[in-house]
Amino acid sequence: MLNCCSLDWIGPIMEDLSGPKRYLAIYMTSAVACSTMSYWFCQGSAVGASGAIFGLVGSYAVYLIRHKNMVDNWAEELWDVVSLIAMNLAIGCELRFVDDWGHVSH
Repeated sequence: MLNCCSLDWIGPIMEDLSGPKRYLAIYMTSAVACSTMSYWFCQGSAVGASGAIFGLVGSYAVYLIRHKNMVDNWAEELWDVVSLIAMNLAIGCELRFVDDWGHVSH
């Protein structure tokens, strides 16, 4: 459910900022990077879209930092991003079936 809410929040923002082709490239590259890290470092199998979503969130964080003069409330937006990442990592640490290697690969 958290993945759905995160994608609903970050998806339209990143597609507006980057355009549909770059959006898809960021999403797919992040998904592949997540799967690769999970394959190399996780002992169990992993499924899900959280790694791709983390890639979008990380890209948005980079955008906010690099273009802070263009975003009025960039510090608040960046805090939202950091909070979302921290919340996901905390949930991953508490739940043994969540693969954190995919989350931190970005």
